[in-house]
Amino acid sequence: MPECHVPMRDPRGTGDLGRLRPVTPRIVFGLAVIALGVLFTLDNLGMLDAGEILRWWPAVLVAYGLTRLTGTAGRRNTGLGAICTVGGALLLLHESGIVHFDPWDFWPVVLVVLGGSMVAGAMRRHRDADASRTPGAATDSTLNTFVVWAGIERKVVSPDFRGGDVTAIMGGAEIDLRHAKMPAGRAVIEVTVMWGGVELYVPADWTVTVEALPLMAGIEDATRAPAGEIRGHLVLKGVVLMGGVEIKN
Repeated sequence: MPECHVPMRDPRGTGDLGRLRPVTPRIVFGLAVIALGVLFTLDNLGMLDAGEILRWWPAVLVAYGLTRLTGTAGRRNTGLGAICTVGGALLLLHESGIVHFDPWDFWPVVLVVLGGSMVAGAMRRHRDADASRTPGAATDSTLNTFVVWAGIERKVVSPDFRGGDVTAIMGGAEIDLRHAKMPAGRAVIEVTVMWGGVELYVPADWTVTVEALPLMAGIEDATRAPAGEIRGHLVLKGVVLMGGVEIKN
């Protein structure tokens, strides 16, 4: 009698059970907590030495960095992937006794990453603006905000918003885009935040994708999904260091 293979389906009707799901930071953190619990339990039972195993924890950092570099089972993030991979590799070499250094000797690398992100973001934004510029376009179609040790509020009402950049260094910026329009359908805002904060208000019919890199910082997307037709897609890129970004609609 021939065998009959029936694909397993998700009871909610969302697809095959075998389909890979993206590996989110929440999943990674949960698995790490489970692994630590098992490890410490076995250590308490005298079955292994947890300290000897935990000294190789940078291997997990390298593995996570490689997944972000390649985009395996999740969104690709070159900046975060490079930092985790290189940092984890250096820590592994240090634990192996191959190289000897103080990890704090490498803190200026953070400045290099921030500076590189600012330069790359500015070049990419200008390139995109040049490619999409049309004769007679409004001069306020791009956002350019720079604040240091101060606070600023900006309200954008452009009928042809095309993105821009926001830099807040030990200061705060409140950007209101709720009256702006996005005929092109997509716009990118590059953020550079160092020990500061940015509040971004977007129209209710826009969707937001956060691709910015947080370093000891927080980025909160508090927007609600559009109830009707989507009239804009805002992409947030850049770096946030010891600061915060909140997006609302």
